[in-house]
Amino acid sequence: MPTSLRHKLVWQIGVLVVGPLLMGIGAALGIAGLHSDISLAQRGYQEQRDLYEIGFHIAFARFALLPGPGDPAHALDETAAALIRLQTAHDWLPEPAHAEDDLRNGLRAVQTTLYPPAPQPLPASAQLAALNHHIIAITHQVSQFIQERQEAAEHKRRLTQLAIALFCGTVMMGAIVVGVRQYRSVVKPLDRLSEAVGKLASRQFTGRIATEGAGARALGSTEFIALASEFNHMAQALDVFYRELESQVRIKSSALARSERLASVGYLAAGVAHEINNPLGIIAGYAQSALQDLIDHPLAEASIEKSLRIICQEAFRCKQITDRLLALSRPGGSGQARLRLPPIVQQVIINMKGLPNFADRPIDFQADGAAESSLVLANEGEMKQVILNLL
Repeated sequence: MPTSLRHKLVWQIGVLVVGPLLMGIGAALGIAGLHSDISLAQRGYQEQRDLYEIGFHIAFARFALLPGPGDPAHALDETAAALIRLQTAHDWLPEPAHAEDDLRNGLRAVQTTLYPPAPQPLPASAQLAALNHHIIAITHQVSQFIQERQEAAEHKRRLTQLAIALFCGTVMMGAIVVGVRQYRSVVKPLDRLSEAVGKLASRQFTGRIATEGAGARALGSTEFIALASEFNHMAQALDVFYRELESQVRIKSSALARSERLASVGYLAAGVAHEINNPLGIIAGYAQSALQDLIDHPLAEASIEKSLRIICQEAFRCKQITDRLLALSRPGGSGQARLRLPPIVQQVIINMKGLPNFADRPIDFQADGAAESSLVLANEGEMKQVILNLL
């Protein structure tokens, strides 16, 4: 079951905190053991120093009791000095048991033997010799104890170093393992999220991140699963929004195209009406002129023939206009050819002079004499319409 990223971070921080803490505790225990052994060794050295000084006083006392010097008073003084040194000595080690009391009792016994007015040098010398042997034995035991404490301290030092090294290695390995797992648990889900965001940016709104089963295990933590779920909701909302937007765009585009077609039809109808209106005006004018000639001059056949010919030409021009309109809806040629403009202009002028509104208006036309400059590639009917509009 996926755990939260917060718990993983807590575990990682715990490893990084507990590891050095345990290492510090081990080091502190090792140092405490070393301090205890060193303190015991120091006490042993102090006890040896005290025993050596007491032994010196006892040796001087024995020397004073030899037959040559024979000075019991000096021996008594050295014995008193040894007893004072024993009383002012530091706390000795607990072993050997009763060593300090035995030395104190022995020195007092020697003082009793040497006390005037009847000192006994020989028994006192024997007692001092016994005390000297006793001090040597105690010193040997203390030396063994010091040696044991030194060996124990050295052993604890090595154990402490080994324990600290093991703790350091364990903490480092644990930190590396936890760090690698943490890195993977963060980077891999981020890569999946980045890939999904890239698809979303390229308008692939159908992509989703699996948040159950193997997908949930791949995401690793509950935070990334929640983030992936939110991403899926966002992608779903964007997909629905994009589809609705496309539908609205199609509807609006259709309405816009229909409006443009209607506008185009209206504009085209206005153009067609304008273009057809000109030849119809010419037809009506010449028909009216022909009718008037029939009324006024029944025998004016040439004038009537001319009017009827122009009427036919303009009627065919109306037919050409409608043919061009029909040509817009089917593929085909444009009916263009190389034309000379002066004859076409002259014909349009002649046609306009037949109209009642233009019969009394003088129209002068001058053309360049160069034949090449008057050639154009155009449709004859369209050129007539252009010239007529200009006139």
